[in-house]
Order: sequence, then C-alpha cells, then structure tokens
Amino acid sequence: MSKKVDTCHLCKKAESLLAKHKYPEVLDCCDEILKDEPKNLDVKRHKGYSLAKLGRNEEALKCFDEILEQEPRNFDVLFFKAETLNSLHRNQESLEFYDKTLEIDNNDSDSLTGKASILNKIGKHEQAKILAEKALDISPKYSEALFQRNYAIDMLGKNWGLYN
Repeated sequence: MSKKVDTCHLCKKAESLLAKHKYPEVLDCCDEILKDEPKNLDVKRHKGYSLAKLGRNEEALKCFDEILEQEPRNFDVLFFKAETLNSLHRNQESLEFYDKTLEIDNNDSDSLTGKASILNKIGKHEQAKILAEKALDISPKYSEALFQRNYAIDMLGKNWGLYN
C-alpha cells in the first residue's frame, strides 16, 4: 500500500515540477513512477512533454507514439507530437498531426496557429493567413497567431510585387 501512496506523491510532485518548468526533475519522477506503473499514460505524457522541452525530441516522439497506440484521439498528445515534429522541421508529418487535433477541435487557436506556421514555412501563405485569422477571431491577443498572419500577408505582398 505504501507504493500507491509514494506513486501518488510522486505524481503530484511531477505535476508541480512540470508547472515550474523543471523538466529534468519531472523526468526523474516519471521514470520512478513508470517502474511501478509502466502503463500510466498520464505519466508518459508528462515524460514526453518534458523530453520535448529538453530538446530530446526523438525520445519524446516515442512516448507520444506509445500513448497514441492506446488513445489515438488524445488531443494533448496529438498536439505535442505536432509541435515536436514542427521543431524537427518535419513539416508534412507535423501538418498531419495538426489536422488530427483540428478534427477533434477545429477552434483550437494553438493548433490553427501551429498549422499556419507550417504553411508559412512551405510557402502556402494564403492558407496560413486564413488559419491565423481564424485563430485571432478566437483569441484576439494571441501574439503568435498575429505574427503568422502578418508574416503571411507580408509574403503575399512580396509575391504580388507590391514591394518592388
């Protein structure tokens, strides 16, 4: 019974550390919990997120994949995977996962903005502008959405020769 109490305590500690952005310590807690509860998906999610924040992206993707095998529509994990793939410049894969999040919630401003950033990277500025504007309709002060929209507009202007 003491293991359950310790695991519960470690889970709370991991969540507290996560909120403080202490990712190496989160990993230590998660690894300790996963020794006793290897199928604990919440702990795997914390671990994957922390790995991604530490730049250990391939390890993070493995955690996310393990979770998605059990919960293929886990919104947070789909989003974290899209973001991680984005940071690795794996644009097509990232787009696929942003699309999966938007199938679940087509009004998620983070997913809309993330997808807009990828579309801007691959030169699809008109589509990026539309998505960023939708994100701004939902969250008018979202600075990343504003940046993506303005970048798309700037690039569209250059493409149309307005700056020549």
